[in-house]
Amino acid sequence: MTTATPRSQSSKARDPKSVELGYRSPSEYGALSSDGVTIYTVRLVRGGWTCTCKGYAARQTCCHSLAAALPRCYHCTSTEQVSTYVNGWDGGAAMTLCAGCASPAGASHGRQSA
Repeated sequence: MTTATPRSQSSKARDPKSVELGYRSPSEYGALSSDGVTIYTVRLVRGGWTCTCKGYAARQTCCHSLAAALPRCYHCTSTEQVSTYVNGWDGGAAMTLCAGCASPAGASHGRQSA
């Protein structure tokens, strides 16, 4: 009897931090595909992120849904050096900001959209 040895396949998975997300609402993003043209919809459904891409349909996870789950800056959507602050202007609600937006000089940062 001959058995085949499984070969590892090269992963085409993208690093979630490299995925470009455009804010639509607190529970929805537009995610730019690796082809640079297609935009998928990523939605928060029952506490988890779902995506309209083929990869998510096949595996129930993808780089777009993982990217949406990353903590990101409320103002500029950066995932680098983010911290959660108490927003005294909004009844003590939590607000996640990156180091640039949290500093007084960071006021020039703006929200991106897709």
